[in-house]
Amino acid sequence: MKSNKEVIQKFLSNVNHRNYDALENILAPNFQRHCQATPQVEIKNKEAFIEFIKLDHQSFPDGVMKPKMMIAEENTVAGMYTYSGTQEGTLGELPALGNSFTLNFLMFNTIENGKIMDMHVEWDNISLLGQLGHM
Repeated sequence: MKSNKEVIQKFLSNVNHRNYDALENILAPNFQRHCQATPQVEIKNKEAFIEFIKLDHQSFPDGVMKPKMMIAEENTVAGMYTYSGTQEGTLGELPALGNSFTLNFLMFNTIENGKIMDMHVEWDNISLLGQLGHM
């Protein structure tokens, strides 16, 4: 059986490589994502999350997430990661300005039977919007 850190590394790799079909096998059917930075976005299953990631990739087609640090304890993997890319598509109502960003974010995942059940993710919207030229 894979370690919980390996599950998250595989998740990141599949997101980075736009391998959406493989995400079906990593996320639990009743997967949920929670994030104060995007309170209007409710994700209550893996299909909604995959659609969310596809929309994000339309905004940031070159976006890549990389782990900086991961800590695993029991069924939880906590970590700090970076997300870098260039805004080439709209971000909600914000137009694409072609600016690049590198953003640190925190992510906590609950894993059961090799699948991600629950994700809590947080980042600094002020930093992101400033780097993109929207502030």
